[in-house]
Amino acid sequence: MKLLPLLSFLLIPIASANSLTYEDTQVCWEAWASQSFIKTSSNSVSGNSTQGSFDRREIGVLASYELSPSVDLRGLVISDKYGLRTDGTPFVGVALADVHHSNFDYTAGVRIGRSKIDYGFYNTVRLNPSLRDTDFAPQGIYRDQFMYMASFGDGIQAYYKRRVFGYEVSVEAGIARPNLTPMEDTVNVFLNLPPSVGTFDTSSSRVFSTNLIVSDFDNGIVARYDRLDLRYPFKSVSPALPSGDLHSILHYAGVRKYFDGFDLTGEALYVQRTGSYWDSLIGDYNFGPPITVGVSARFNVGPNTTVTVGENAWYTNWSSKDGTDNHKYNPYAPKERYYSDDKNIGIKHVVNHWTAKLEYHKIKGTNTLSIVENADMNKMVADYTLISTSLTYKF
Repeated sequence: MKLLPLLSFLLIPIASANSLTYEDTQVCWEAWASQSFIKTSSNSVSGNSTQGSFDRREIGVLASYELSPSVDLRGLVISDKYGLRTDGTPFVGVALADVHHSNFDYTAGVRIGRSKIDYGFYNTVRLNPSLRDTDFAPQGIYRDQFMYMASFGDGIQAYYKRRVFGYEVSVEAGIARPNLTPMEDTVNVFLNLPPSVGTFDTSSSRVFSTNLIVSDFDNGIVARYDRLDLRYPFKSVSPALPSGDLHSILHYAGVRKYFDGFDLTGEALYVQRTGSYWDSLIGDYNFGPPITVGVSARFNVGPNTTVTVGENAWYTNWSSKDGTDNHKYNPYAPKERYYSDDKNIGIKHVVNHWTAKLEYHKIKGTNTLSIVENADMNKMVADYTLISTSLTYKF
């Protein structure tokens, strides 16, 4: 889009952003820089993480400009160095115009340009290390291989929010051309085969998104349903696989309950394979459906300190959770490649502009490991631990 360079310095405003007022308009901006250290007992997560890796660095600048009371321009520029998967080259994550109308009863609007494709509670804060509770996303629902596919897209979104019978109801719908970076991850996540079997046609790929959020502020309950309709034309280079549309639909449902001093979250993700292309594949893809479930609790242990504990499990085949049936039909991938169970605990502490985090994960199964970092799936170790710590400065 020709608007992207023009809007690349702009970004979504948030309550904590710095602001400067110019005549009748307002510019809101925020920036951050973050450095992580990751250590795994085996398998590679970010660079040579088995030896301890500093190969995760994030820099971001976001801003918004109020063109008029009903039009905002927003943008986000990110540099994300994540092991072998991303090299840190700056790119435009958000560049959009938000045209809206608000009154006492409702807010309605449309976003045009490059915008976020949200699903779930964690994904809404995933891009800003100073906001998220843990740096290593709950694997399964928020697997790293989905980070860009379900975070950025060029297109249009419409939204509507109003109070209904004492509840705040928010509805969004959009269509976008997604960012499939890195391509190797995206191919492997869908097929559990080597990335060399083919690629996706990014120019023809589309994501149709629908989001419904219902908030009961009186009782401290937020529920959401997200539907991502993924339409990715696959170009095969293998004589054993046809080309076609790997049409899949991701259904997410989550509930969060706020108490005095802590909150509880329950989540589930169900993958519906709707494209006729799936029927043409043998064995492995006739099983299913893939399902992820997760629970977490976040405790406020001090005015600036939170502790988060949780578990998140992914099963490619719900009827054969240990992957035995799938491995029988696709021996290229070991059976532990078809599941992942992540038990984790993390602590976050904020002092002025600084945010420090420390977390521990005990993981069984290799399904959420990147094929970019671990080229040979048969050399992945089924059970491993991960320790991550980071320091973030917010400008």
